[in-house]
Amino acid sequence: MASILDAGLAGIFSAVFVWLLVYAIVYGFLTWKKPFGDNKGSYAIVAVCIAFLMAVAPPARTLVLTVAPWYVAFGVVIFFILFLVTMFGVDPAKDFPKIINDDTTKTWFVIICVIIAIAGLAAVFGQSSLNQQPGLPAPSIDTNGDGIPDSGTISVGAEPGTPGSTATGDFGTNLLNTIVHPKVLGLAVTFLIAAISIYFLSKG
Repeated sequence: MASILDAGLAGIFSAVFVWLLVYAIVYGFLTWKKPFGDNKGSYAIVAVCIAFLMAVAPPARTLVLTVAPWYVAFGVVIFFILFLVTMFGVDPAKDFPKIINDDTTKTWFVIICVIIAIAGLAAVFGQSSLNQQPGLPAPSIDTNGDGIPDSGTISVGAEPGTPGSTATGDFGTNLLNTIVHPKVLGLAVTFLIAAISIYFLSKG
């Protein structure tokens, strides 16, 4: 069944969406912090310039379109958590400011936001950065139209060499093989045990 997204209308308005989103965020932040005093005209000009640059630059526009839904989903999850805790006797007027101002809440909020930003950067710039590295196989090129890559090229996602190799031409495959490597998993478990130990020792 055809939809608006299949018709490509979402792609047409992507630049407008990025421009409005970046403008609203930058203008709101500047008017909140007021680095140049109470000069809203200057803030509007700066916000327009930044929004225009983000909208016309394809990598920046793709990055915003990639991370924006995840931040929105994160905000919706927080909203539902706060909505559910009110059903168990939590007073929004008294308890919500304490929860928001808690150092643990701020720490986890920053950590999740940074993880989303790093994941967005990896998704947008990872494969293009990998293709620019010297010594890697060229990406798939099929000039004959027979579905077989030409000589000297590989198909995207191929895994030359041993299984689990991190020297393939696909960034996602390399990243996944790096994460599930036994040495990386062992290091992650060690860090987790150390973090838990430090937490309980500091609590004591």
